Amino acid sequence: MSSYWSPSSATGRISIKWSSATTVSAINIREESGAVGNIGSWRVTNNDNGAVLATGSGAGVITFAPTTLSKINFEITSSSGTPRVAEFETYAG
Repeated sequence: MSSYWSPSSATGRISIKWSSATTVSAINIREESGAVGNIGSWRVTNNDNGAVLATGSGAGVITFAPTTLSKINFEITSSSGTPRVAEFETYAG
């Protein structure tokens, strides 16, 4: 939790890519301790076809219908400070 990914601006996208299609039904976004609450609005997308799997605000556990894909995106569309994603966890469907 001491290292993190951060976009170059107030918005950005972080992704996870697998070598073969994987079924996912939830992700958990955990912010770095010094930036908790900075993530505002977001959307989760299937990079394979552009489908929006979920939308909302704030970090935490995000659930959606089980989806088979090879790359998933967490797109931050607004923030109250510089977002810092310490962990991007995925869970099978």
